[in-house]
Amino acid sequence: MTAHSKVTSPPKRGKTIGGADVTDESMLSMAPHLRDQEMSLRDIAKRLIITTGAKKGQHPSPPLSCTHCHAHAP
Repeated sequence: MTAHSKVTSPPKRGKTIGGADVTDESMLSMAPHLRDQEMSLRDIAKRLIITTGAKKGQHPSPPLSCTHCHAHAP
């Protein structure tokens, strides 16, 4: 039997990309407010603090801050 003819079943659970959801209502409301004040995404990420989960007390990444600004903008 060759490697090409061998059929394998797909894995039961695949790998996931990304981490757990670390946002809360205050973060979602604060990010667009800070963006309206012409703050850069890096500055916004420095101001926001994760309040739950394994990353509690840390700051979110600038791309995550960008997602909050665009997803919840009017």
